Amino acid sequence: MCTGLRRPKRTTERWYGRRVLFTDGSNFSMPDTPALRRHFGQPTGQKEGCGFPVAHFIELFQPGTGMLMRALSGPLFCHDLSRFIKLHSELRREDVVVADRGFCSYAHLALMVRRGVSFASAADRKFPGQPSLYRF
Repeated sequence: MCTGLRRPKRTTERWYGRRVLFTDGSNFSMPDTPALRRHFGQPTGQKEGCGFPVAHFIELFQPGTGMLMRALSGPLFCHDLSRFIKLHSELRREDVVVADRGFCSYAHLALMVRRGVSFASAADRKFPGQPSLYRF
């Protein structure tokens, strides 16, 4: 069933015939156990024995259908970009990925070019006037 949902059927679910995917990261807390604390970590500033472990996750979803294609969780202090590379297997030639500026790096753009994927993101503040859509 999910495989059928992952294929956009209406033209409104595509942008100029191309599949659009959004990605972003966030955090979630979980029960306080020693194993979870060791694996995921806790926010800085929490005293020992207080608070809860917090994980970081990143997801890839289709905005047209709302379908969550894949999500990965990992330790709290893990950057979105390092996790997103593990989601590249979900990307197809001609896809358009929309993300925030945390996903912008030369190496990441090079990997997207190699896959034939376009990438849209807010330009980094360090580079005013740069285009925000990179089409390859």
